[in-house]
Formats: sequence, C-alpha cells, structure tokens
Amino acid sequence: MLMDWLLLATVYAACATWVVFGLNLLTTRKQIPRLEPRPWDGGEAPLVTIVLPARNEARCLERCLASLTAQDYPRIQILVVDDQSEDDTPRIIGDAAARDSRIEAIGGKALPAGWTGKCWAV
Repeated sequence: MLMDWLLLATVYAACATWVVFGLNLLTTRKQIPRLEPRPWDGGEAPLVTIVLPARNEARCLERCLASLTAQDYPRIQILVVDDQSEDDTPRIIGDAAARDSRIEAIGGKALPAGWTGKCWAV
C-alpha cells in the first residue's frame, strides 16, 4: 500500500514539474526579443561569404553548389575549400568555379597535429 502511494506521489510530482516548466516557458516566451526585418533602403546588399569545406564530397557536391548558387540574394561569394580530397571533388569544384564567378576554389593544406578536418578547412 505504501508503495502505491509513493508511486502516485512520484507521478504527481513529475506532472507538476512539467506544468511548472510549461507555464514558465509560456511566460518567458514573451520576454524574448524579436528581430524585426528592417526595410531595405535600396542600397547595395552586403556581401555574404559562404565557406564550404569539402573532403571527398564528389557524391553530393554538385547538388550542394547548385543549391547555393540558386540563392536569390544578390551578393554572395562561395569559397569551397578542397580539404585534400582523393575523389573527383577538386574537378567538380573547378568546373563549378568556371561556370559561376561567385565560386572560388581554395586548396586545403595538411592537417596540423590536434586539428580535425572541417575545423582546419574553415
């Protein structure tokens, strides 16, 4: 009988915790500042640089680059860092850079001790 009461009390405590958590979430949500879109002043758009580290990404790199170049933002540059790939990645990057002047190929360098590939490429 005592175990039943303990189990019931635990369930009620857990439910109460979730209710308090939910109420807290609802009340603090109103306090989070919202970023409102600024009206475009008609001037030149700021340049956005996309850094794309790539190592042996031949299987999906063409689709990725096609997606990036399809963006409608007026000023982007795409820096594709070939992180010493052993597949067709360098050729794909070169072909894409030849087709679109916004793409620039950058050759990666050997990893220093203690670094991981993507972090070093970026």
